[in-house]
Amino acid sequence: MGIRIGIVGAGTTVAIADRHVEGFLAQEGRCTVAAVCSRTLEGCRRLCVRHGLDGVRMTTRLEELLDVVDAVVLCTPNQFHLPYTERAVERGKAVLLEKPLGLQTAPPGQAERLLARRDARVMVAYVYRYTAVVERLRALLRQRMGRVYLAQASQGGTRLADPAVPLEWRMRRSASGSGALGDFGSHLLDLLQYAAGVELAEAAGYGGTFLPNRRPDGQGNTCVENDDAFVFCGRGTGGALCSVSVSRVGLDGIHLCISGEGGLLRASVEEGVLTYWPKAPDGPYAPEGEARSEHLAEPPGLRFARQAAAFLDLVEGRPVEEGPDKLKLTLQIVAAVLLVALIVIMVLIIRRCANPTDQVITTPTQTREATTLITPSETTTTATPTQTSTLTGNPLWPSSSPAGPVETADAADTTTTTTKQTTKATTTTTKKTTTTQPTVAVIKIGRA
Repeated sequence: MGIRIGIVGAGTTVAIADRHVEGFLAQEGRCTVAAVCSRTLEGCRRLCVRHGLDGVRMTTRLEELLDVVDAVVLCTPNQFHLPYTERAVERGKAVLLEKPLGLQTAPPGQAERLLARRDARVMVAYVYRYTAVVERLRALLRQRMGRVYLAQASQGGTRLADPAVPLEWRMRRSASGSGALGDFGSHLLDLLQYAAGVELAEAAGYGGTFLPNRRPDGQGNTCVENDDAFVFCGRGTGGALCSVSVSRVGLDGIHLCISGEGGLLRASVEEGVLTYWPKAPDGPYAPEGEARSEHLAEPPGLRFARQAAAFLDLVEGRPVEEGPDKLKLTLQIVAAVLLVALIVIMVLIIRRCANPTDQVITTPTQTREATTLITPSETTTTATPTQTSTLTGNPLWPSSSPAGPVETADAADTTTTTTKQTTKATTTTTKKTTTTQPTVAVIKIGRA
């Protein structure tokens, strides 16, 4: 039977729960999917049918799932990540969760206290580090690069570039926090640190919402509250300069370009192509014709299978390569950059509701304390945590309980969500499409 896995969230918009199920089914007897918890029993049933799962406990309540599993995979909207992780850890369960860990550090220290527990086994699903091209990139950087001078990274998608796509939970701050920066930028920050060892010391960025009004969701909401695209540049602790671009309204795949003492490496992660142009540390680049490419394309399912195997290693208590001090610094970096995004989003919403001007607002802010995660094989990064949200309208879930029926990550928004915000802004819904000016926020990231 092996380790009993529980899947929380069964949406189909991007089908992330399906990818996780496939990854665990590939583990040949090490584990079994024992339970599925989602917003509706029908959603649970459909997930089981798609994968031929028999004898699976189906429920709409997290506590019932925790009664019958050893480990939990969270595929819910971002607002539920921290409270559900907390409930699972309290019950002694290991947790694999989609990023981020949460939305904001409120109440202060909640995530730190949770993850400081000696029995906490928590891993954030930064799945791209389990691709063959990233592993090869990491090996070459360690063997050949030496000091890194410059790192460039970009990631994005095109699905949400269609204005006809209605408002989704990932476009609301209360459910998602940041937009493209959290969805894509967190992966890039993880890859820069995991593969290249680049740890940001400070960063400044611009965010923009280019499709501020969408078709109504199930509750009649139309206003997009977070960033469609974000760009930032920064300086690493070792002096490397970095630039990152992300967009959910028009960028293709993941692309990395890293140069330094040992030459230049360029990776297209989705295509599985890696190019290395060598350079002598104390001399010139080799002739351009000596740059060589490797083609490491593989089925996308393999990265989820490798990630599932790494998570099972964590559940079984196998050693973690990097210690908590490294993890704390990693998370501090991501927390600070996401804080930039929240500031920018707040300003965008206020300006959209009150006659936007052309003035660019510069907002200095203080570094917030980061969290620490334990992950298998390598250290992982995560975003800042959120407060527990309260959902209403379901008699099976008392409003005081954080462990009620699950909001599926990819489901339509049919449940009213009330989340306390550290920074409050008033949002006005309008039928007229507006254009927002990008804003900039600057933040310095202190070392742990």
